Amino acid sequence: MLVPVLRAEWKDLVIASYAVPGDWVTPYLPPGVELDLWQGSAWVSLVAFNFYRLHLLGVTLPYPPTLCTFPEINLRTYVKRAGIRGITFLTELVPNRFVAWAANNLYKEHFIAAEVNHTVTVDGQDRESRFDFTVDGKPQTISAIGTGQPIAPEPDTQSEFFSERYIGYGGKRMGKTITFTVEHPPWRVYDTTASKVEVDFETNYGKPWGGLTGRAPDHVMLTEGSAVNVYPWSRKL
Repeated sequence: MLVPVLRAEWKDLVIASYAVPGDWVTPYLPPGVELDLWQGSAWVSLVAFNFYRLHLLGVTLPYPPTLCTFPEINLRTYVKRAGIRGITFLTELVPNRFVAWAANNLYKEHFIAAEVNHTVTVDGQDRESRFDFTVDGKPQTISAIGTGQPIAPEPDTQSEFFSERYIGYGGKRMGKTITFTVEHPPWRVYDTTASKVEVDFETNYGKPWGGLTGRAPDHVMLTEGSAVNVYPWSRKL
């Protein structure tokens, strides 16, 4: 039986997406991977979520609890290889330096340690997931409010395009693109009624990302998330 390299729960995800010029993201693409376009445009998403009950190679991480439960904010783009849709991470923010170091060295990702806090507020049928974080002394916020019961996104919609991704492509190791599989049930999405994205893109990600600062996302969704298993290579390819 194949043991996942990572097992956890990803909960209360806010996914704020932007259409961007393709040449903004092509420098980040691993070899053999191409952009996956929606309505002719390349896209990036800020994905903020809470990481619960982290296990590595089947082992629960020891205390302190911040090693196994913490918020994360990543910037990702949408790609495909051999027609199979996936994602590539551009940058990931986490509040723990050890987690950032391990991800950078073991998985060749680009993690940055930053102060990140997550709160969930429930008011009747409304649920707000809010992430407050600081990079280089600049306070920033990502939040979304959803209402009612979450449901699976309809096929061929933007919500499905952004959420139904089970393959990740990372940096090179020994000259080859790292591929991993994320197994989880389809994520159910709330009816999103309000959102706030106050992010200094240039401070966080450098140029040309400053062009997104102050711009409203083209699409925002709040999804409940699920348990996930991550395997070191794609078993679907």
